[in-house]
Amino acid sequence: LLSYHLRLVALGETTNERVKGTWDGKAKPHDKGCCGNYVAMLRKPLPPSRLPNLRQLVPRDGSLAAVSPPSPEAPSEGDTARAPSPVGGSDDDA
Repeated sequence: LLSYHLRLVALGETTNERVKGTWDGKAKPHDKGCCGNYVAMLRKPLPPSRLPNLRQLVPRDGSLAAVSPPSPEAPSEGDTARAPSPVGGSDDDA
């Protein structure tokens, strides 16, 4: 996949243009030659993200890290299940 996209950059095409055959036999308006296309790609500034800035939604004081998960419910009166014994010992050793 990487080699395919590196080839597209070298040719000065997008995936859509390549699949549709838009520039077959025609001069490409944005083609700067193989090396020129790579230089243009690497020097072009990144566009601003269209995703929301999630850093604004998270408090900086770390208050979310202090939230503990809900505790399990207490066993009902008729529940006779015993808790598992610790490793290397049993509940009968007292």
